[in-house]
Amino acid sequence: MRQREVPNDSAARPALHTAVRAGAWVVCVALLVACGGPPKSPAPFELTDSSAPPQFLNFNECRPIYPAEAKRNAEQGRVEMRVLIETSGTISQVEIAKSSGFPLLDQAAQSYARCLRYEPGRKDGRAVPMWFDVPVNFMLQGVRAPEALPTTGWAHKM
Repeated sequence: MRQREVPNDSAARPALHTAVRAGAWVVCVALLVACGGPPKSPAPFELTDSSAPPQFLNFNECRPIYPAEAKRNAEQGRVEMRVLIETSGTISQVEIAKSSGFPLLDQAAQSYARCLRYEPGRKDGRAVPMWFDVPVNFMLQGVRAPEALPTTGWAHKM
């Protein structure tokens, strides 16, 4: 009778671990699908008369950083963002409501917004996730602010 050669345990072990990990991953994904996805946080509130707005906490810990390339190009503008402040006071989402018109300034404003910390907003006395407006102005000293462009006609003189 012919004997079968048994593979060395140390050589078979990595393949076994890979198979177990892959199986565990498939089980986790199947459970997430069966349960309707990851757990959902409560819907964030908009500021209303019966709610207290979030309060800004970190005055000196973070500041917007004016990108050097934007300075060299004399780019200026205002970025208006909406941030979702969680019950912990941290920012979980940042959306640009109105762009400055310059991607570098928009990105710098988003980075700054993610650094901010707040006392969370309250509704009926308890902390709730809440959307809040955060504007950031990028203005260079000694450079005149750009004038508003005319909005009539299809061509504008610059």
